[in-house]
Amino acid sequence: MYRMTVLKQGLARLHTPMTDTIKGCGFITDMIPLEEGISAEYFVSHPVDLLLIDLCKNPRLGLSLLKQLRILGAKSEIVAYIAEGDCDTLRRVLRLGVADCLVDPFDTNRFEQAVERFLRRKRLFAQKTVTQEQADGLYSGLEKLPELPKGLQKKTLNTIRAVLSSRPDTSFSCEDIVGTVNLSRITVRRYLSYLRQAGEVTEAVNYRTGGRPCSLYRCNPGVFA
Repeated sequence: MYRMTVLKQGLARLHTPMTDTIKGCGFITDMIPLEEGISAEYFVSHPVDLLLIDLCKNPRLGLSLLKQLRILGAKSEIVAYIAEGDCDTLRRVLRLGVADCLVDPFDTNRFEQAVERFLRRKRLFAQKTVTQEQADGLYSGLEKLPELPKGLQKKTLNTIRAVLSSRPDTSFSCEDIVGTVNLSRITVRRYLSYLRQAGEVTEAVNYRTGGRPCSLYRCNPGVFA
């Protein structure tokens, strides 16, 4: 499972809708205050996959941290969260190589797009080859995320993602997941079918059950680390 750290300036800056959305995105998430003297070395020695840095109230703090992270060669992808109308900070964070930029006030759908773009990059980077079209997709404009099929819920989908990614080297049967989440077999199968079609999991058939063969699902390498 991917790890994300949210660096926030004051509790009010990342309000309840944002906090709930971040916690529901399927990452292992830490939220820590962004304060004077925060150490970039810490994030080099304790790397995470994604850093969300709040630069709304006092951009200087976040910009200073960003510069140090780049100097030290930190490998985390970074998403900046800036104040509305702050073009100067936008220009600076882009020069410092952030992967994405969110503008206050927080928008749930836009955050989900940032997460989806992060996962898309991970899938692409896990491949051995890349086409021009795939590379162009990393720089093209934001497209509207496809809606989930009728009857599927984002929160439930992320719950099943979290179960699968908790042990990325393990294959799960539908019954294994039913035993972990409070859902019916039919419901779990629908979500697993969606994840397989989306390329997030692989499916194999186990014939050594002593009875009817069963499908086994496993995180697709490169989708979850």
